[in-house]
Amino acid sequence: MPAAFRFCGICGRPLPNASAGSDLPVAPAVPGVLDSPEAAAPNQPARRRVAILFADLCGSTALGESLEPERAYRLLSEYLDNLGRIITETGGYVVKTLGDGIMALFGAPHAHGDDPERAGRAGLRIQEWMAEYGRALQDELGVYPRARVGINYGSVVAASITAGGRPSYDALGDAVNVAQRMESSADPGAVCVSDPFYRLTLDAFDYEQRGARQVKGKKEPVLIYWLVRERPADGDGLSTRIAAAMDLPLVGREDELAELLGAAHALQEGQSALITITGPRGVGKSRILDELAQELTALGIPYLTGILPEGAQDTPLYLWRRWLMALLGLHETMSHAEAAEAIAASFVGDGSTLFPGEIGYNGTANAPEQSWAEWLAALAVDPQRLSNLDPETLSARFWRTGSATGRPRC
Repeated sequence: MPAAFRFCGICGRPLPNASAGSDLPVAPAVPGVLDSPEAAAPNQPARRRVAILFADLCGSTALGESLEPERAYRLLSEYLDNLGRIITETGGYVVKTLGDGIMALFGAPHAHGDDPERAGRAGLRIQEWMAEYGRALQDELGVYPRARVGINYGSVVAASITAGGRPSYDALGDAVNVAQRMESSADPGAVCVSDPFYRLTLDAFDYEQRGARQVKGKKEPVLIYWLVRERPADGDGLSTRIAAAMDLPLVGREDELAELLGAAHALQEGQSALITITGPRGVGKSRILDELAQELTALGIPYLTGILPEGAQDTPLYLWRRWLMALLGLHETMSHAEAAEAIAASFVGDGSTLFPGEIGYNGTANAPEQSWAEWLAALAVDPQRLSNLDPETLSARFWRTGSATGRPRC
């Protein structure tokens, strides 16, 4: 590139020396956009099922007219940088920026088990950040920019595509076009999603139905929905996919289901087991667990389920604590004393058969009912109190609590 160039003549991105001789700041690289896509994404075209997100800044033309070009550039750079950060933090991949818009994929080049939910979460976070950003600009400049977000789910062909000598990871297909139409159909400040995306995530989010709308490129009107908010996690951890799964017969997994049911019956007899189900995405792992849940419900066998959310991998005993709170009706805002009192009230019996002769979490001798109530409360709401107990002791006490409280323990 000529030395005087401040932007790439091929892709338009700022060059490393762009600020030389100028006070115009260099726009940071949008998080998620790979400098070398071929190093992290497959070169060969691959059919993928992904959630596609488009976001666009409303009122950018008026904003540009009211500001000096340098100031408008800084604001747009800040806007794109924060959208890219949100998308990356929620597990998405920024494919490209389109002027004041951005396109992202959830499910390619790297897939997770909950990509649609991640995309919806990203859309809500973008609008939350944009509302704060807009208020700040209104106070400072007298303008209140808004954003439109559109999301669709479907099949695309994804690969590293070379244009002008520069490779970039991209996705092609009608699902991308529909995602763009969702974005253009959204009101400023709204997240508009397609019917396929809605059906996949209706258990995770609250929606407002907006009816059928004619969109460019489609012969028939398409159903659209406003994504309103994320639903709180179900307190008892039970799967919400069971009703939908009831309509689909389980084929070819009879032996695996029988093994899982056998383990459940053995657990009722006091024999514990750990079963790990592994396989590539889409092979039916969640489906067989939903079938197991239906069978357990029909047999009257109580159960708990749990999902380890993004960012909780490094939280000690995260699922154990969530299960315990579900078992005993606790919540995270309780103090240790409040949780201990609630646990004691839920106990069936006098406490002497649960942990006879054992000591409290702090190593001091207590009455049996005081001992288990205090350490269970510590596990649920204040696990730092349990630093002197080994994992085996914690596990054993948890399972005995299930039978003592008369609550689910499998």
